[in-house]
Amino acid sequence: MLCGIVPSQVSYRRIVPRLLLAGLGVALAGCGPRITRLDISDHRLEGGTTHYFEEFDDCFYRVEPDGRFDFVARRVGMAERSADARITQIVHVRGIWTVAPGRTYAEDSMINATVSYLIVGDGGGAGFEGGGFVSFREDHRRGIATAKLESAKLAPVRQLGEGKQVFERAEVRGEFIAQRNRRQVGRILSEMRHLFGPLPRYQPPATDAEVL
Repeated sequence: MLCGIVPSQVSYRRIVPRLLLAGLGVALAGCGPRITRLDISDHRLEGGTTHYFEEFDDCFYRVEPDGRFDFVARRVGMAERSADARITQIVHVRGIWTVAPGRTYAEDSMINATVSYLIVGDGGGAGFEGGGFVSFREDHRRGIATAKLESAKLAPVRQLGEGKQVFERAEVRGEFIAQRNRRQVGRILSEMRHLFGPLPRYQPPATDAEVL
């Protein structure tokens, strides 16, 4: 799923048609053709799975002295049916501990990060929360990091106004190509808090047996 490679047996469609967005994903300046991309598999409660993907224009990160880290991705598009309507998508990955290659035992079924996916339009918004496993490599000289998100499971937790529940049980994978910028990370997180309030306490997603 990384770097725009989609498994041939799965057909992904962009989230934007469902959200009535227009526009194309744009790579970060100076980062070449690789961009931040997420693939989402939405497992519907009534059965069946729908696959989506999204690409993000802005992606930033910061790393704290204690090893915790934040990656944020943001994309704004205009609604096709209204020239004045905007839809904003924000993804926040908050890392609790960092994988140290050769020193830390880890596998992609573990959870070391919380994941938030917010979608906001003029009529309201929806917030999806969960956890997943994230590893990343940082180029300190260039101030760029590449992070890999493995199989985060998200569920609808927050709603703003008349926001639609786009996903029911979403499984998210993706790659972040981010620029180191503490100020931009703080700005986007402040935008999230202004729209939806503080981040809710993490709750493990329900299993299929619990849902049924």
